[in-house]
Amino acid sequence: MADLIIACKKGGTSIEDLADKFPDMIIKVPIDVFAGITDEDAAKVVDGLAPKAADRKDSIEQVKKLYELFRKTDCTMLEINPLAETSTNQLVAADAKLNFDDNAAFRQKEIFALRDPTQEDPREVSAAKVDLNYIGLDGEIGCMVNGAGLAMATMDIIKLHGWFSLIYIPLRLYGIISLTGTPKLPPTVLRMGGHVNGVLEIANSIHSSSVVASVFEVSSSGYYIRSDQ
Repeated sequence: MADLIIACKKGGTSIEDLADKFPDMIIKVPIDVFAGITDEDAAKVVDGLAPKAADRKDSIEQVKKLYELFRKTDCTMLEINPLAETSTNQLVAADAKLNFDDNAAFRQKEIFALRDPTQEDPREVSAAKVDLNYIGLDGEIGCMVNGAGLAMATMDIIKLHGWFSLIYIPLRLYGIISLTGTPKLPPTVLRMGGHVNGVLEIANSIHSSSVVASVFEVSSSGYYIRSDQ
């Protein structure tokens, strides 16, 4: 099991875009979660970024401290962008973005006490209250699927046919989701692995949105609802 440090000395707002345009400039350093970060690990990051005049030893220590912060606070992501070099040859995190594991809220009470739901997607906040993961995406087709693995596979199938998912909701067997609050909801794929009652319960809740189920199919691999506005 490993965490991964990704870095690039070329500036930009999206590491994904940089990876597409300059794949050879992307630095990837896996960190053993049991052994923790070593001087050698941190040195790979620093040497890859190649700061002009910053002290190498101090820079290595700074990378190690950032990783230790990542682990100590149960981060799922810690992003420094940009990392600036001052006139006194110091590396400074000029801006940062941190995401925290919701499952670690009981350990990180001080951090989660700062949470402001008004700054979040209200649909994701509502779903979280009933222990569901609702992730808004930039696409055209809603995706409500039983289980995270099947959900990701369904999204891949949607993309294979030239479309993209608008929402990602991995449902549990007992989950019932109301899509009210998603006014631009397009045709929706609902996929459950062989649990008829679960499908019917979820389908029954869709009535609260502007979507009306038009086709219900039963196949050997699952039960599907194709909906049209």
